[in-house]
Amino acid sequence: MKERYPSVPWIEFLQRITGLVETLNNESLIKVLYPVYLDCFISLVNSTDPRILANYVGWRVVLTSTTYLHEAALSLKFDRVNLISDLPYSYRSLRWQGCLSLLEENMREAAGAMYVRRYFNDDLIAPAYEMVKYIQNAFLDILDQNDWMSSVTKEEAREKAESMKVNIGYPDEYKDNTKLSSLYEGVIRCYTFLNQVKM
Repeated sequence: MKERYPSVPWIEFLQRITGLVETLNNESLIKVLYPVYLDCFISLVNSTDPRILANYVGWRVVLTSTTYLHEAALSLKFDRVNLISDLPYSYRSLRWQGCLSLLEENMREAAGAMYVRRYFNDDLIAPAYEMVKYIQNAFLDILDQNDWMSSVTKEEAREKAESMKVNIGYPDEYKDNTKLSSLYEGVIRCYTFLNQVKM
């Protein structure tokens, strides 16, 4: 790729989008399924006015920011979608639905912790574990009584049943602010971005 498309800083680009800064280097093998796409893409970039490219990149930045902006900005986004689409795009979620989706997408653990702390009844965890244990024991009893499995297969099934890990309730960090906060180290950059948007 480096020899075929020397105008693209591939290593830096791939390190940024994958996060594999330590392991991705000039010796890495990368399988490109559709090289013709890259041929066309590089040709298009090289033959397009730099001003048009800059406008496109600028618009993409604005487009990703519209979620955080006011109603007028969202309207411009949907007008653009309708302009370049063959079909009218009429669906728009309510503002609160968009905010909730954004929260669930970017801070799933924090949202889960909020739900657990407000609504989850810890008294239900022990009975649920007990019920699972009864089911496991019943399975093992049935396993011992069946006559159509070989002893080797029975033993494998028993090992699987006994090693089954049961998770009921929620992760430990949902009730531990220190562990929960550690999942979002560096999120201060998000606040900086949002403050810039508001300005």
